[in-house]
Amino acid sequence: MKDEEKTKKELINELAKTRQRIAELERSVAETGWADEFSKILILTSPIGIYIVQDGKLKLVSPNFQKITGYSEDELVGTDPLRLVVPEHREMVRENAVKMLKKERQFPYEFGVSARSGEMKWIVETVTPIQYQGRPAALGNFIDITELKRMRELLREKEQRYQMLIQNSVDAIYLFDPGTKRVLEANPAFLKLVGCKADEISQLTIYDFIYHDKEGIDAWIEQVLKSGGIRLEGRIWQRKDGNLLNIHLTANKIHEKGKDIIFVVARDETEKIRQEKMLKENKELLDNILSASPVGIGMFAEGILIWGNSTFFTLFGAKQSDYAGRSVSLLCASGEEYRRIQKVFKEYISQGKPAQVDAKMKRKDGSVFDAHLKASSFDTSKPLENLIVTISDISWRKEAEAILAEEKERLSVTLRSIGDGVICTDAAGAIILMNKIAQDLTGWKEEEAIGKPLTEVFHIINEETRQRCGNPVDKVIQTGGIVGLANHTVLISRDGTERVLADSGAPILDREGKIIGVVLVFRDITKQREMEKEFQRVEKLESIGLLAGGIAHDFNNLLMAILGNISMAKMYASADDKLFKSLEEAEKASLCAKDLTQQLLTFATGGEPVKKAAFISELIKDSASFVLRGSNVRCDFSLPDDLWPVEVDKGQMTQVFNNLIINADQAMPEGGIIKVKAENISIGAEHNLPVTAGKYVKITVKDEGTGIAEKYLPQIFDPYFTTKQKGSGLGLTTAYSIIRGHNGYISVESELGVGTSFYIYLPASEKEPLKQKEKAKELFVGKGKVLLMDDEEAVREVVGEMLKMIGYKVEFAKEGAEAVEFYKKAKESAEPFDAVILDLTVPGGMGGKDAIQKLLEIDPGVKAIVSSGYSNDPIMSDFKKYGFRGVVAKPYKIGELSEELHRLMRRKQK
Repeated sequence: MKDEEKTKKELINELAKTRQRIAELERSVAETGWADEFSKILILTSPIGIYIVQDGKLKLVSPNFQKITGYSEDELVGTDPLRLVVPEHREMVRENAVKMLKKERQFPYEFGVSARSGEMKWIVETVTPIQYQGRPAALGNFIDITELKRMRELLREKEQRYQMLIQNSVDAIYLFDPGTKRVLEANPAFLKLVGCKADEISQLTIYDFIYHDKEGIDAWIEQVLKSGGIRLEGRIWQRKDGNLLNIHLTANKIHEKGKDIIFVVARDETEKIRQEKMLKENKELLDNILSASPVGIGMFAEGILIWGNSTFFTLFGAKQSDYAGRSVSLLCASGEEYRRIQKVFKEYISQGKPAQVDAKMKRKDGSVFDAHLKASSFDTSKPLENLIVTISDISWRKEAEAILAEEKERLSVTLRSIGDGVICTDAAGAIILMNKIAQDLTGWKEEEAIGKPLTEVFHIINEETRQRCGNPVDKVIQTGGIVGLANHTVLISRDGTERVLADSGAPILDREGKIIGVVLVFRDITKQREMEKEFQRVEKLESIGLLAGGIAHDFNNLLMAILGNISMAKMYASADDKLFKSLEEAEKASLCAKDLTQQLLTFATGGEPVKKAAFISELIKDSASFVLRGSNVRCDFSLPDDLWPVEVDKGQMTQVFNNLIINADQAMPEGGIIKVKAENISIGAEHNLPVTAGKYVKITVKDEGTGIAEKYLPQIFDPYFTTKQKGSGLGLTTAYSIIRGHNGYISVESELGVGTSFYIYLPASEKEPLKQKEKAKELFVGKGKVLLMDDEEAVREVVGEMLKMIGYKVEFAKEGAEAVEFYKKAKESAEPFDAVILDLTVPGGMGGKDAIQKLLEIDPGVKAIVSSGYSNDPIMSDFKKYGFRGVVAKPYKIGELSEELHRLMRRKQK
C-alpha cells in the first residue's frame, strides 16, 4: 500500500512540473514571437507531446505526440486532430479548446484518444493561441496520463475495499486523536457496541466509554505512541445505556497529515466470557450429574477402563480400584459374550452411529445380571478403541418382558381361539393386528394387512343397495363408544366371496381416556341368516299347516262320505252301464281331491312321513316316466349305481319329484331336456348349508326353461305363491315341507332365459332297502261284530254301510268315552266286539289316542284300527306304538277297509 502511495505522489509531482514547463513555454512563445524554425526545434525536442494546428489541420507534431498516438508524422500532418479523439469526447474537446484559446478556461482537460494499436489512451491537454508562419494557429501540449488514470482507479478500488471491510467488520474500529482523546472516525460496529449514533461521534472522547481510570487510559496511549502498537485484554467499556462490556482490543499508531493518530480494533468478548463461565459451570454440574446418575457410565481407552462414575461400580458390586486400568472383558459374563458385544459395537460405531446391545454382565462376586449397554466414540481417530459406555441393570425389564410375552401369548391364544374375527387399528384407521378368523374372512394375511387402511382390507357394502358402508373406525372415533354395523352388511373378501356380517367396534383408550385405536369384532352370520330364513319359512308353514290340517281333516271326512258311497254304488252297477262310468269319473275326482288334501296335510303341523330305506334312483325314474308320458320333454339321468340308500316316505318323496318334474316340463313348452343327477356328498361346515354335518345324497333337477326372476326366488317355497297362470301354489311348498320332514334341505337357482335348478340334500342311511312284493287288490268279505267310533254322522253312515256290505255287523259311537263304555258292556255280555275302528280326532270329546288306552286297560288284546283325516299324524305312521293293530286313512274305499279288516281277522283266526 505504501509503494502505491509513493507512485501516485511521484506521478502527481511529475504532472505538476510538466504543466509548469508548458506554461513557461506558452508564455515565452507569446511574448517573444519566436521564428517558426526555432519553434519547430523546440517542439521536436520537447519531452511531452506538442502539436500545432492551423486552419483545423495538424501542421506540426512532436516525436512524443507520435509515440503517444502510434501514428507517424506523415499520417498525422494535414489531418483533423479531432479524429484521434474517441467519438464520445470530441464535442467536449472542441468546446474546451475554444474556451482556452479565448482565455475563458485556464485548467487542462482530460479525454480519450484512439491509438493506432486500437488502445484507448487518456490524455490531459492545454491549448494556446500562437502565430505560425505569420498566421494565427494553436499550440497544444499533449500528455499521456493513462497509467496515472489506472493507478487512480486502482487506488480508488482499494480504498473502497478497505472502507467496505471497515464498515462491514463485526469488530469495532475507530481512530482517535491521542492528544485530545476525541474520536475521529468509527465504523457501524463501534456505534452499535457503545450505543451511539453517527452524529454523536464528533463529541465523543475515549473517556466516555472506556471504563477505566484516566491515568490508566493515558498510560496505555503513551505506550502505543512509544511502541507503535499494543494488545490489551479484559478492558471494561461502558455503553451509553450503562451496561458494561468485556473488550479485547488492538491499538496501533499511524501517521497522517503530519501527526500521530491511534487506530483501534476492539472485539466484544462479553458473551464469550459468559459462555466460558457457563461452560465451566456446566462442566462442574455435569461432573456432579454423572457422579449422581442412576445409569452407570464408564470411559474406556483401547479396551481399558480409565474412568467410571459411582453408579458404574455399584452395578458391579465393586470399588473403582477393583476395575480401574483393567480390561473391559472382565465385566462380561463370558468370553463369547464379550466377542458378541464387540461385534455389535464395531458394526455401528464404524458407521458413525451409537451402538446399543442387551448383554449378560458379571459382578465382582461372579453373579450375572442382564444389562443394556450403549456406546459412543469420543475419539474420531480411534473410534473403536476409545468409547464412553453407559450401562443399566435391566433385570427388572427382562422379567417384565417375560411376563409381557406370556401375557401376549395368552392374548394371541385367546384371539386365535375365539370364533369371531378381530381387527385392531390405530386412531388413524391403520391396521395393527388381525386374528386368524379375520384373516380367513377378509382373505388378507396379517403381515400384508398391517399398516394398510381398514377400508382397503375390510371391504363392506350394504347387501340391498350394494353401496359401500361407512368406515366403522370413523364412527367409533366420532361417538367415542361402541357401535355396530347396520343390518344387511356384507363383507367382500379379497377373492370376491361375500359374507353377511354382524359386528361391533369399540374404542381403545389409554390411561387418560384418550382414544388411541379401535378394535373391531365381527363374525360370519351367512349360515345363521339362512337358518333364520329357514326358521321363518318353517314358522310360516306351520302356521298355515295348522289351518291346512283342519281343512284337510274336515274335507277328508266329507270325501269319506262321498268316496265311500261311490265305491258301494259301483258294486250295484254293471261295468257296461253308463252309470258305472259316471261313478268311476266321480271316484277319480274324489281321489284327485284326496291328493289335494294330502298335499295340504304334507306340511300340516304334526305330520310325520312313514320312512323306509330305499334307493332314490328308482323313485326318480318312476316319477319322471310317469309325469313325462306323452310330453315333448325328456329326462337325461346321471344316477350312479353306488348311490347311498336313504330313508324316505316313498309316497311323499314321489310327490316331491312329481312336482319338480311337472314344473320343469311346464317351463319348456317347446320341449327340451331335464337333467336329473344324483351324487354322494359329505357335508361339512365349509358348505354353509342349514343341515347337520354328515353323508348326504344330493339330487339336482335342472331344466332349460324360461327361468324365474331373481326377485321371486326368496318366495318360491311360500304357500300359494306361483308364477304360473294355472297352479295351486302348493307344489313347491309341499316339496319343501316333505324334504324338511326328512331332515333334508332343498334350494333353488335360476336365471331368466337360461333355466332353473333345484338341489335336494337327503341324509344317507346305513340301512339296506327291502324289496316288497306287490299285493293283489281284491274285496274281502268277512264276518264279525265291529264298533265304529266317529264324530261325523255322514262318516258313520257310509262306513256302516260298507261294513255291512262286506259281511260285518256294526254298532256306532260318537266319541271315545262312549265307545269305551259300549266295548266294556259288550265284553261283559255274550257278544263282544271283534274289532274297533276309532277316529283319531274328536272335537270336544275323547279321541282315538286316549280311547285306545282305556280299551287296552279293559282288553289288552283289543283289535283296534285307527282312522283319521289327518293322514300324516304321527300316530298314523307309527300306530303300533300307541296300541293299534291297523290303520286306514280317510277317505278310503271299501276295498281298503275290507283288506285291513281281513288282515286283522285272519290273525284272530290263526
